[in-house]
Amino acid sequence: SRDQDIKYQYSSKNNEKMPEKTFDLLLEAIKYFKPDKGLRFTTDVALPKGSGLAGSSALIIAICGALREYTKKKIMDEELIEIARSLEEKIIKTTAGWQDYYPAMYGGLNILEFNNEGRHRNSNSILGSFHKELENKLILCYTGEPHFSGTNNQEILEKRKARDKNVIAALEAVKQTAIKMKEAVISEDLEEFAKLLNEDWENRKLLSPKVTTNQIEKLIGASFEKGAKAARVCGAGGGGCMVVLSNGNRFEIENTLKENGAEILDYEFDYKGLDVRRD
Repeated sequence: SRDQDIKYQYSSKNNEKMPEKTFDLLLEAIKYFKPDKGLRFTTDVALPKGSGLAGSSALIIAICGALREYTKKKIMDEELIEIARSLEEKIIKTTAGWQDYYPAMYGGLNILEFNNEGRHRNSNSILGSFHKELENKLILCYTGEPHFSGTNNQEILEKRKARDKNVIAALEAVKQTAIKMKEAVISEDLEEFAKLLNEDWENRKLLSPKVTTNQIEKLIGASFEKGAKAARVCGAGGGGCMVVLSNGNRFEIENTLKENGAEILDYEFDYKGLDVRRD
């Protein structure tokens, strides 16, 4: 692991005990794919741990994609997503969603729709000026507080199962906002995009008090004081990363975020997804 500066050598022939926690994603994948010869695996994750940007899901997709190629197993992409999700669920010991695996597999913007018959993916690429406008105005930062998505999500899931009226209403609001956001992105309406980003954040805070923190509220408040149009925490909240939509004054808002303890993260949209190459 380059980012953690950790190395480990393991021999299955000598029945060595596998290390716990440090390489859990990789070890679960190796146990599943069962390669018949030795290999060297190097990982490098550019995100802060607990960022809320689905780094673990992207990592397990990359690992599974590499092992699929290495073992020459005939596994379709959708099945690979199911395998990756199942392996990650074994590690986090709670139910995982589906949405984190699709960008890692396919890249681009993925619209996922769920019904009684299952899930369906519609891909849509943001192109041209709207693509560049989002990259220029959308700030990504780490709040300084890590998070574990399984904790918040499991609590919300249990309340939904218990038919908590407030949670059910909030989930329905999140769903309706997502439907409207789909149209805003397709029509390249930045004003509506900003409005719905804020709307979604307010809806999600109704799901659980753990979704936000004092630090998150401080960063969002400081951003709006500098003229930000929208802000929302990424993932399940409770820490991790957040996005802020600037109003043409990106650098001023970035400086304010840094002054309040955030770390600005460079990024760009990716439309390739999983990329497996042989040397």
